[in-house]
Amino acid sequence: MARGLYRVYLYVVTIALCIFATVGIALALGAILATTPLRGTYYGANGASEVTQQIIFAVVAVLIAALIGGLHYWLIRRDMASDPQPGASGVRSLLLNLAVGGATLFAVGMGASALQSYSFNNQNDVATPLAASIATLGLALLLEWERRRATPSHGAALIFQRLRIDGVGLILGIMLASFVIPAGMQSETAIAQATSGQACTNFVGGPYTPYSGPEIAQCAGPFILGHWLAVALILIVWLAYLRPGAFDQKSTIRAVILLIGFAVGVGVALNGLVQAFGYILRLLFRSAGTSAPDYLNAFNFAPFLVYGAIAIGVYLWLLRQPREQEALGPDATRLSLRAVAGALFAVPFWVGAFMLVENVLLSILPNPTLKATYWYDASAASIAGIPYILLALWLAAGTRETGVKGPRRAFDLALLAAGALATAGGLATLIYAVLTSALGVPLPNWQDVARVAGSILIAGLALGGLYLWISLREGQFVGTPKPQAAPATTGEPQPANALLSGVLAKLAGGSISQDEASREILDLARRGSLT
Repeated sequence: MARGLYRVYLYVVTIALCIFATVGIALALGAILATTPLRGTYYGANGASEVTQQIIFAVVAVLIAALIGGLHYWLIRRDMASDPQPGASGVRSLLLNLAVGGATLFAVGMGASALQSYSFNNQNDVATPLAASIATLGLALLLEWERRRATPSHGAALIFQRLRIDGVGLILGIMLASFVIPAGMQSETAIAQATSGQACTNFVGGPYTPYSGPEIAQCAGPFILGHWLAVALILIVWLAYLRPGAFDQKSTIRAVILLIGFAVGVGVALNGLVQAFGYILRLLFRSAGTSAPDYLNAFNFAPFLVYGAIAIGVYLWLLRQPREQEALGPDATRLSLRAVAGALFAVPFWVGAFMLVENVLLSILPNPTLKATYWYDASAASIAGIPYILLALWLAAGTRETGVKGPRRAFDLALLAAGALATAGGLATLIYAVLTSALGVPLPNWQDVARVAGSILIAGLALGGLYLWISLREGQFVGTPKPQAAPATTGEPQPANALLSGVLAKLAGGSISQDEASREILDLARRGSLT
């Protein structure tokens, strides 16, 4: 315990001082780069005094970090020399992997932001995020070099390393979405401006260059290259972290994180599908004489579908690799993919069902101040969620075929829990709204609150009732049978088949493991009891 706390102190102080020095270097580098055209036309150039101040601060920060941090690093080296297995230290692995992962994410994020800010008219500030990215990249490389001096091979230290590699890969995948979607929207805007002849400007004023022209949109074309360069940077680093066979040993952690990444891709694609069906329904069933729905500003679904296709394709390919299937098994991996996708597609399906019920209630009990305006949205959500039914049936068929019940059970219980919570919340809110009105202290617009709560209650009862029936039919609530007791032994010799049957019965009942059963059978064979 005392040695663990001592190591926490050493690594926390050393890493904190390295971060302090990195901040100083980033500020100085940013001030230097701001004297170049990288600062953009929006802000003015730094003065010589400001640049000198930042350089002095960087020198001071590096010197202090070198003196105090160097002392602590010497203590770290001495502590490692006295440890026969320094790579097995959980404290070292945890803190270094946290620092390396955080520095990597920050460096990539700042680098992508710098590229995204790039434009042909050199308007945006690229110096600040570029300096932060370069300095933090140096920190990440330094910490990674130190981490590799003693790599773990087992235990908690190896778990922390795997969490860092797979966790950073997952976060990079989510970060990629935040850059792919704006890049796609920017590209679509540029195409629309070029094809429709829409007026735009390549200049926007700043504190030192005020703009007094007409109120027109900014041209999107000059920013497309920077957006897609940022996407390329994150994509390359993301794929490097997701490389198959990152470890020789199978890892349940990696399999679970890959499933989470797959779920993120499905969720983003679902968002795009709901918007796409909403746009199509409004386009097909709009009233005569009304204009078409505004795709760019209200239903821009293509970038969501693009990212969803990328993420789903990458994670499906990874999870189909033999090495990645070793942790859960090929059958369990395939069924887990179906369960995850089915659960996600169930969300818009049942949300759409709730919205349809609400519109029906609003038609039956009209409100003069509120119109049923959710038909398009409700229908779009329900249509986008239809694959949920097919995935649920496919999951059930795969479960019957393989006998692997875990993914199907998790899927059923998750939807049962959603139905139970929706039923409880809807019922409680409905009773509350009705009782307060009956007692003369009604809520503002209590009829609307009661109608929404009633709609949630009906949808929750349908969802919960369906999966309660399925769970009961499938025996989801049946407990695990107790292991059978081993047959009593007597002092008289028993036949060989009785001894062997006893060992096999204990194995089948779960009272002994497979390895223990093997040892007992070998022991019987050595004693000649099986002849």
